Amino acid sequence: MDRQLWAVLLAAGAVFCVLLQGCSEEPVVCATSSSACCPQSQLEEKIAKCADVLKADGTVDETIVRVAGEGLPKQMQGVFWLTGQGDSSSLMSFAKSSDGCGMSPGELQNGTDSYDVRVNGDRVWFFSDKAASWKLIKFLDLVYHFQLTGGTLSDPRSFQIIPQALNIILGISTIPRIDATWLLDFDAHLLLNDNEEFNFKRADWNGSAVWGRPSSVVGQQVKSKTYLLVQVVDGKGKPIQPAFDKWVKFCGSPETGESAGEIHYHEAYPNPFANATKEDIEFDAKAKEARKCCKLQKVSQSKTCLQQIVYGIDKDKLTVDCPEDVETSRLFTAAGRSGVGSFATVGGALLGVAAVVASLTFFLVLRARRVAVQETTYSDLEPLQSLE
Repeated sequence: MDRQLWAVLLAAGAVFCVLLQGCSEEPVVCATSSSACCPQSQLEEKIAKCADVLKADGTVDETIVRVAGEGLPKQMQGVFWLTGQGDSSSLMSFAKSSDGCGMSPGELQNGTDSYDVRVNGDRVWFFSDKAASWKLIKFLDLVYHFQLTGGTLSDPRSFQIIPQALNIILGISTIPRIDATWLLDFDAHLLLNDNEEFNFKRADWNGSAVWGRPSSVVGQQVKSKTYLLVQVVDGKGKPIQPAFDKWVKFCGSPETGESAGEIHYHEAYPNPFANATKEDIEFDAKAKEARKCCKLQKVSQSKTCLQQIVYGIDKDKLTVDCPEDVETSRLFTAAGRSGVGSFATVGGALLGVAAVVASLTFFLVLRARRVAVQETTYSDLEPLQSLE
């Protein structure tokens, strides 16, 4: 999908967040087994030097890069290099992470989605620079769903890749995802022999599992964006040659942007409540809810919202979480409840959904009127076209 469509969707998503009176996240315990997704607010930005990826003993430093192990087939183990991505994606891993909500579980799953990877997730995706793709991914909170289309769970040969932007419509239980392969068609094919389509020669990558990554938009393959996903580290954390040295050379080249020699990624804070008491946790939750209330424009809405959460908590403490122009103490003294706040939230949700649907429909109608798709129109498919 090109930037015009994403611009429309992002604008509609931003409006939707405003209508919902803030898009804040509650802290959770970030773990593989957690049913809740690790909030973006608990994913800290990190930087590492490419030369530091390997430890003194010659194996990968897993405090930087997570390594996919024996829970996955060999062709998905270790760490992979996304070739030809410039200042965008550099490395990725199918390793188990602390992203939660079913993402990066460390083994392929039965069902429609065999594996899910969060692009700005916990030490599983790495960028060459904090350029446009990095910023877009953080705004979208992009997830890729891998659907097995060839082979078996123990020996996969091909995947359909479905993108999902978690932040496009926040607060809806069923978050839209782009399953329409006629619109976006991202695939991954395991390459075993020389392949002209991907300009792949087996002898160039001896010892590495290599996946070919074609991308099509509105039924047209974008050949300029076809690339390879090359295994540079095995399931035991050992570098695979010559692939690993080729990646190191690329990492230090000017092609990677303004931070040559470095990679950028995110690391999860596993437990934000490690040293907190039960009272601390309860106060933190109520204070965050109070901040949402204080974003409401009308005093009547703020009053109703605050009254529903303040029981058992000192109003003076909550006052500091409200803007200076809101008389929090006075709001607490008002009696009774109303449905204004709830009505505003529901109304905002409906308006937000309508905005996104209308924007998408408008764009697709314009798209349908184009007689031919020019490849140059989609020359900037990053990051979606390339597993970013």
